[in-house]
Amino acid sequence: MLGVVPFYSLFRWLGYDRETSFQWWFISLFVLNFYGAYFALKRWSKSTVLSSTGAYIYTFSIFILCHINHLQVFPRFILPLVIYHFWKYLTEKTIRSLFWATIGMVYQFYCGIYLGFFLLYLMLFMLVSYLLVYRDTALFSQFKVKRIILLHFLVISTSVTFLYILMKPYLVASEEHGYRDFAEVLCIFQFGNPIFLQLLNQQFGAFYHGIFALK
Repeated sequence: MLGVVPFYSLFRWLGYDRETSFQWWFISLFVLNFYGAYFALKRWSKSTVLSSTGAYIYTFSIFILCHINHLQVFPRFILPLVIYHFWKYLTEKTIRSLFWATIGMVYQFYCGIYLGFFLLYLMLFMLVSYLLVYRDTALFSQFKVKRIILLHFLVISTSVTFLYILMKPYLVASEEHGYRDFAEVLCIFQFGNPIFLQLLNQQFGAFYHGIFALK
């Protein structure tokens, strides 16, 4: 969560103690999540009401609040902006949009690797879906120009470099301690496995308790 350390450091610099700084940091994440979603939705819908409603659901929905003990899923204010800029790149083919989309995706990794991977998968899904639905050949024909190829290379290589800096310690640890194979991970998700049942309880138990608490 290196990406959100500066926000915590700001409150420490202002003179707050550790606990108070943490509380302000946590509140600031909600504010940033709301305005990040609001800005992206406003650029899409041009409607203040729809954008505010969508941003509220994105930030304060029951399912989100059920993960109150998993802080790594809360720094996600950049995620809607990445999706917006990536869609803008797909439709308008602008290098600036690709730059903000890829840099934003890397920044999400710095905010939380868990959500960073999900964002990466989402961008790949968006790319494949866009090509299947719109069959936009212009997305590839633009690479006939050497300047466009060079700009794409610079943008992507810059993002990969910053991502490698973050992931290098994990790669070193994996080389030292070994990797888990797919079969080892798959056995965890068998329904009778106690670890899998515990995961279900963590993911959905708090959700149901949250609903019953509203009654």
